Order: sequence, then structure tokens, then C-alpha cells
Amino acid sequence: MSRYRIRYSPEAEHGLAALSAAVRNKVTTEIAGRLGRDPYGHDSAPVRGDRNLRTVNIGRFVLIRYRIHGDQLLVTVVRAVAPW
Repeated sequence: MSRYRIRYSPEAEHGLAALSAAVRNKVTTEIAGRLGRDPYGHDSAPVRGDRNLRTVNIGRFVLIRYRIHGDQLLVTVVRAVAPW
């Protein structure tokens, strides 16, 4: 079970919708599993020095940018970008 809830912004939903169903399912499963347990780990990196705004690659092609809301135990995915 995830410690953090995952919420997707409209921009992230749009980015995920552009993926094939199989890739989208894999990406959302990875987000829930990896970021839901440890949003500061898994080779994620802070953006512009902001510890709670981070990026991480899921698979080889999908870049996720997300914001951690620690007081709410919530991870909001703000952008999902695939290069195709």
C-alpha cells in the first residue's frame, strides 16, 4: 500500500493520455509503487533547488515532474512527458 496518495494535474492527465494504454498502465503503476512509497528516492532529483518539486524518469522514455505535499502526504504529478 502506498504511503502517499497520487493525484494527477490536468496537464499530467493530458500527457498520460498521449501514451498507449499499455505504456500508460505501466507508468501509472510505477508512479504509484515507486513515488507512493518514497517520493524523495528512486533516482529522483530536485528541480531548481526545491526539495519538494522533483523529476524522475519512468522507464526509458517518460519524464515525470511532481510536487510533494508532505503535510498532506500527497504527491501531485504536474507533468508527464514522453518524447514521441
